[in-house]
Amino acid sequence: MDNDFSKNSDKEIKEKMAQWSDSMFTRTAQGADINSVMLFTPLIQLAQNELTSRYMKRTTLIAIGISSVALVVSLTALLVSI
Repeated sequence: MDNDFSKNSDKEIKEKMAQWSDSMFTRTAQGADINSVMLFTPLIQLAQNELTSRYMKRTTLIAIGISSVALVVSLTALLVSI
């Protein structure tokens, strides 16, 4: 089982998480058994952490870009007012 999510796309990670979630509840007729929950829950958490990390990187880069544009506009306004 390959759990290096850095090589997978967001869509692939979400599909894998859905597959694991479905596997937890289809192993027995009554619902999830404790063994499948204990097997798949850490993997789902790992995948969710990877998606959260990617989201944070994207939002940080967007914030840096917007801040850079704001800095350039401010410096331009300062130079024009001199």
